[in-house]
Amino acid sequence: MKLQQQANLRGRCTLGSLPATVLPVLLLAAALLAPPLQAEDPKIAYWLHCSGCHRQDGVGVPPEVPTLIREPGRIEALPGGREYLIRIPGVSQAGVDDARLAEILNYMLETFSAETLAKDFQPFSAEEVSRHRHRVLKNPLKRRDEILAGTTDPVETGG
Repeated sequence: MKLQQQANLRGRCTLGSLPATVLPVLLLAAALLAPPLQAEDPKIAYWLHCSGCHRQDGVGVPPEVPTLIREPGRIEALPGGREYLIRIPGVSQAGVDDARLAEILNYMLETFSAETLAKDFQPFSAEEVSRHRHRVLKNPLKRRDEILAGTTDPVETGG
């Protein structure tokens, strides 16, 4: 009986029957052939580069990690606000190019702050990001408070 069962199983290949060296090779090949996770979708880029701190829903962990719900839309319209949003350390130092960063900022604003964006909101561009991201803010919470209070020069260059 056992010989008959073994004969019936011959020719059938399952993952459990593959030699131990074949499965890792197949998994590596699949990973190399798969499209990168940084697809064209800015939502995925947000998840990869921002949601670790701000969470997928944008709520953040105030006060250390500010919420992205409504407030960035208000800040964007204030003098110095657009530059501020680019210069926040987690934004300016994200491991993406200027064009991708502009897409992430636009996604974030249009998704979490749509109701507070100015009617004449202009999406961020790669050129605008490139102009400001190299000057990382040293104290972003202080700068945010200054912008909201309107107490500083909008072209402030410090941190």
